[in-house]
Amino acid sequence: MTRVHQPAFLALGMLLMAGGCQQDMTRPAPAAPAAQAVAAPAARFDGVYRGTFRLTRNSGQCGATVIQRTMSVANGQARVVYDTDQGFSASGAVNDDGRFELVGRGASAIIRIQGQIQGNQAIGTFESRNCGYDIHLSRGTEGRRI
Repeated sequence: MTRVHQPAFLALGMLLMAGGCQQDMTRPAPAAPAAQAVAAPAARFDGVYRGTFRLTRNSGQCGATVIQRTMSVANGQARVVYDTDQGFSASGAVNDDGRFELVGRGASAIIRIQGQIQGNQAIGTFESRNCGYDIHLSRGTEGRRI
């Protein structure tokens, strides 16, 4: 190919590419799935869960052996304020099957709360460097979305 014809071929190629990128207006675009349909499975766990954290491991720097705590779940996102005096909290997602893993930072350590929601019960564990708790929380009907 000579240099004289090269610009013409480049222009033709660009026109063909541009034409191929245009949307076919004779066919409707496929409908995008509704955002609510995606969020619906995890949203069934939404509500306020109240109950106890029972001390299972203590380095001598933990609080009471049984403490009352609340976990709120909204749109598949959970949050627990675990140190009410300092305002420390942990947050994370609730999976479609009800499993959750929340992570937070305390004064001197990262904490992890893991568990499972089944029905109106949330059972799990709280672990930090110094303390461990078993978690038993229940969702009341007043905090439950229907």
